[in-house]
Amino acid sequence: MNSKRLKKVSSLLRNTLADLMLRNIKDPRITGVVTIEYVKVSRDLRTATVFISIFSASDKEKQKTVVGLQSSTPYLQYLLSKELRLRYIPVLQFKVAPSYEESYRVVEKINKLKVSSETTTTSTGNTDEHV
Repeated sequence: MNSKRLKKVSSLLRNTLADLMLRNIKDPRITGVVTIEYVKVSRDLRTATVFISIFSASDKEKQKTVVGLQSSTPYLQYLLSKELRLRYIPVLQFKVAPSYEESYRVVEKINKLKVSSETTTTSTGNTDEHV
């Protein structure tokens, strides 16, 4: 399969899925902010792995969100069949994008360190001015 065609179908799936999830998925297990980072489509266009990032309070809520998305997969595939004109609607699989998840944790740690260093500096009265 032409890589240009794969990219085009991946982009189409990403945009359409984002819209369908926003309008049609009302599963209470899906909490936090879910973002579709990218979609990887197999060469035969029969399977698609949807990589998502989930910004929520706890890991338990993230796991519930993934379970909720997996259970809504047949419904999403049905909606995709109504929206898209493809010969085969790919079987969807949702996975958390590891690089985005890890980078979010690193940013959280950096922010915590900044806050703790600022409180230490102000409590000791130490300023960085040299006279």
